[in-house]
Amino acid sequence: MKHRAVDWIAQWLQSHDTACEKFAALAAGNLALVVSNHKRLIETRIIQALVSCSKKANVETNRVIAFALRNLASHQDNHSTMEKLGCIRCLIQFV
Repeated sequence: MKHRAVDWIAQWLQSHDTACEKFAALAAGNLALVVSNHKRLIETRIIQALVSCSKKANVETNRVIAFALRNLASHQDNHSTMEKLGCIRCLIQFV
């Protein structure tokens, strides 16, 4: 995974352009399919960017954000970090 790619994804999640936000969340979700990427994603504050984006996103973007968070949550070591960063509240709002 290229160093700057994740930085750009985090910025696009805050772009206020619905298409950019949706595809940035999809990129984060796809990267999160690989457990070895999780540390870099967390260090780059992707979780915070996803949670923040979910507060203003449309239904389709929130679906993709849920996909990304689910992939990050697939690794048990991430659970406490995700809980501290507000993921539970974020996921509850999707219901």
